[in-house]
Amino acid sequence: MPVGGPKSVDLKRTRGDTVPFRIRLRDKSRVAIDVSSYSALLTVSTDESPTDATGQQAQYIGAPVAPETDGIIEFIFPLADVDLAGNFYYDVQITDAGGAVSTVMKGAIEFAQDISK
Repeated sequence: MPVGGPKSVDLKRTRGDTVPFRIRLRDKSRVAIDVSSYSALLTVSTDESPTDATGQQAQYIGAPVAPETDGIIEFIFPLADVDLAGNFYYDVQITDAGGAVSTVMKGAIEFAQDISK
């Protein structure tokens, strides 16, 4: 499990884009973590510090990418779920094999309006 608090990173995507988003998990020595038994969730909300799921706009499931020893988790953005446009907040939570949950990234995320329809 990564050490320390969540890394704060602002993201920008274009509405309608389905290109996967990848993160690499490393330990405090910057060595890749074996994520073969990990799961992950990227949640998008209108609220920066929500107290419930009312402002939740989308959730994207992340899965390890082979070879899992490289520590890469990939989030797929299905076409049916990429219709957001505007400014939101997100966080990425990972769950290890033992069920421990850790928030590893958070920040603002902009879904810019696209031209093509």
